Amino acid sequence: GLSPRIFIPLNIVGAIVWALIFTTLGYVGGEVVGPWLHTLDQHLKHWIWLIVAVVVVFILRAVLKRWLAKDKETGE
Repeated sequence: GLSPRIFIPLNIVGAIVWALIFTTLGYVGGEVVGPWLHTLDQHLKHWIWLIVAVVVVFILRAVLKRWLAKDKETGE
């Protein structure tokens, strides 16, 4: 029920205010979370390497177990 003369300027002002608020929140949030993510990234690297090492050990164990079982079957 609002006339376009009132609606359009209010809509523009609302869009500008909304953009300023969320841009500011995004910037401030990034500045706050950024150092924490950097620290988390360092810890994640260590965990990822540990997980990779454990997976490699399990794969080598399974391959070696299969290889030894195959040798027993053939009698070598």
